[in-house]
Amino acid sequence: MKNILLFLIISMISNILFSSKSFASSEIDKNLNLSVNTSHLLTFDEKIIRYKFENEKEFQSEILSNIFNSRQELLIKPLQKLDNKLTVWTASRIYNFNIAFEQNKVTNTPKIDEDEIDKPPFLSGMTDFDLDNPPIINK
Repeated sequence: MKNILLFLIISMISNILFSSKSFASSEIDKNLNLSVNTSHLLTFDEKIIRYKFENEKEFQSEILSNIFNSRQELLIKPLQKLDNKLTVWTASRIYNFNIAFEQNKVTNTPKIDEDEIDKPPFLSGMTDFDLDNPPIINK
């Protein structure tokens, strides 16, 4: 009787230890850089069981499934430029997304004088012609 009880206790402890390790390895942490008021699509290979934003009022979201239910997609749209966290539970994994936003990128755009905007493009050596009489190409 003592052997059976000892065996049960050891097996329960080993099950708890091994199950907690497998659960911890199924969590995936990702960083996302998003743009405000733009829709973004997250695709998962498994069915999404549930999802939760840290601040739900800052996002619009919807689960999209395909015809064969082989994968699911989560469509998210940030409404405000505040960092947030998203947790998605699937059948075998937990995804933790840290959501940040792109910083305004400074681009060097060439400056054009206002007078140049309305001018026609420069045509090298070509003069006006009638549509019925196209110009002759010199060989």
